[in-house]
Amino acid sequence: MITIFGSIAQEESINIGNSIAWGKRSQAKRGIIKVGNANYGYRIGENYELVIEEEESKVVRRIYADIQAGKNYTQIITGLTRDRIPSPKGKEVWGLSTVKQILQNVVYKGDYLYQKYITVDTLEEKTAPNEGELPQYYIEGHHEPIIDPDEWEKVQTIIQQRSEAFEQRNHEKYSKDQRKNSSFTERLLCGECGSGVGYERSFERRGSRGTREINRWVCRLAEKYYAVNGCSSQRFHQDYLEQHFINLLKEIEQDEAFQQEVESVIAQTVLSAQELMQEEEAQRRMEHLNQELYEAVDEELHKDGQDHQRVDALSEKIVKLHQQLKDFSDRKKLAEHYRNEFKEL
Repeated sequence: MITIFGSIAQEESINIGNSIAWGKRSQAKRGIIKVGNANYGYRIGENYELVIEEEESKVVRRIYADIQAGKNYTQIITGLTRDRIPSPKGKEVWGLSTVKQILQNVVYKGDYLYQKYITVDTLEEKTAPNEGELPQYYIEGHHEPIIDPDEWEKVQTIIQQRSEAFEQRNHEKYSKDQRKNSSFTERLLCGECGSGVGYERSFERRGSRGTREINRWVCRLAEKYYAVNGCSSQRFHQDYLEQHFINLLKEIEQDEAFQQEVESVIAQTVLSAQELMQEEEAQRRMEHLNQELYEAVDEELHKDGQDHQRVDALSEKIVKLHQQLKDFSDRKKLAEHYRNEFKEL
């Protein structure tokens, strides 16, 4: 009953959430962790422990073997895609960040970092990286490793050495006034195959005129440059993309139909006068039912009554009202988001 009630009232929800989190942290200090979500290559066992998932673990071992064999990230991604191995999210094409995460996560050597992320909004269930707000607990030998710890450390050394060599090459090779346009990062998709488009920089000799740097963007699975049996897309110079993006913005600015479409979407998203009245009524009803539920739970706690049905009925009503209010709140936030984006554009 307390858990049901606590999930509805915001103050109680936060208090109970903090109590549960405190209990979990106390267990973590003693090395006791009940895992809620399994990393790729593992599944959750009966006692909330990480258990190796055989087929996925083969892919993890392959990725570690590939990096030790001298392959780069693009070659690893190309191989996985060519062999039709689905990504952890079931996609045909693996993402660069996914491969990096697998290669650098301590979970694969059998260790566990508790409270890597924290909850920043109890009701909205939003999380964010823990940057020192709460203590973290590192547990060695928490579960069976997929990768031998010594091998895992060797891979980290390889990654670090490659990163340092890459930075050094760029420092020596490229001038400081040449930069990639980070506005395009993680925002471009290949029109041929739908995979991500990445940035590359090259150094071109121009005879007696010296050399120049070239900033380009290209599909990570382009057959001509990276993948075997990949897509047929070509490289695009960065200035070409920038100019066409500028032209697109100009067209949008002058397109009255586009503006009308956006305003129509916003108008459909905002709450109507009737819905605003429904929201106010739901808030009043929620306050009244919360008070009733407080009294009912208090009676149960003090053994003054055994009216479980009343508590259940009140809880059910509050859950429905809570969802209705959340839907209204989400609509308001979405409408505000649309307005801000349109204004910025």
